[in-house]
Amino acid sequence: MMRSLLISSVTPKILANAHLYEADYLIFDLDKTISIEEKDSARELLVQGVKCMDYNLDNIIININLISSDYWKEDVKDLFATGIRNFGIHLEEEKHIKEIDEFLKKLENKFNMEEGSCKILYSIGKPFLIMNIQNIIMNTDRILALSFNKGEFRENIKVEKHKNNEDLSLGKKMLIMGASLKDIYCIDSPFEDLSDEDNFIKEIKNNMNIGFNGKICFHPSQVRIINSIYKNSYYYKD
Repeated sequence: MMRSLLISSVTPKILANAHLYEADYLIFDLDKTISIEEKDSARELLVQGVKCMDYNLDNIIININLISSDYWKEDVKDLFATGIRNFGIHLEEEKHIKEIDEFLKKLENKFNMEEGSCKILYSIGKPFLIMNIQNIIMNTDRILALSFNKGEFRENIKVEKHKNNEDLSLGKKMLIMGASLKDIYCIDSPFEDLSDEDNFIKEIKNNMNIGFNGKICFHPSQVRIINSIYKNSYYYKD
C-alpha cells in the first residue's frame, strides 16, 4: 500500500524515530531541505542511518538531488550500496528518465541484479511533462509512483492559489489518467497548513474521489488521518 508517505529532512533524531511513525513509506530528502554546503554530510549521515537502523528498506524512498545537479549520482551510488532500491526524483525534463535508467542499469549489472530492480517515485509538475505523461509511462518500467507537484504546476501556469484547488484540477486528472495506464500509484503532494485539519481532511477525500491513491505529508500527526481515510477507498479494498 502507498496511502501515506512521510517526507522529512535528514537529522539524527528523524533517522532514529522515523520507523515509529506508521507511514506506509518514509521519504528521506537529500534535495530541497538540504543546503548546498551540507549535501555531502547529509548523504553520509543518511548512509550511516540506513545501515544502523532497523528499517524495512522496501518502504524507504530516498529523494535524491536534481539530475541537473552535481550530486545525484553520488546520492544513488552511496544509498544503493546500503540496499536502498527506491529513489525519488523531481523530474525536470523527459530526457532525464533515460539518463537515470542507464545509470541504474550499470549499478544493477555490477551487482548481478535483475535490470529494473530499482524503482522511481517521480514528482511531476511541469505542464509539458503532464501533457506527455502517456509517453513517459510507456517508456519506462521503473516507475514506483507518480507524485503531483502542485507548487511547480501553479508556478508554470501562472495562477493564484484557489482555496478549493480548482486551479489544480486539470493537471491532477491528467496525471491520474496517465498512471492508470500501468496501474501505477498516483500520489498527491503535501498539505502545508498543519493547523487546518478540516481542509486537510477535505483535500484527502476530494483527491481520493478523483483517483489519487495516497498523499505525501510533512508531519507524523498527518499519517493516521491519511491512513484512516484511504483504508475505505476503492483502490485498497480487498
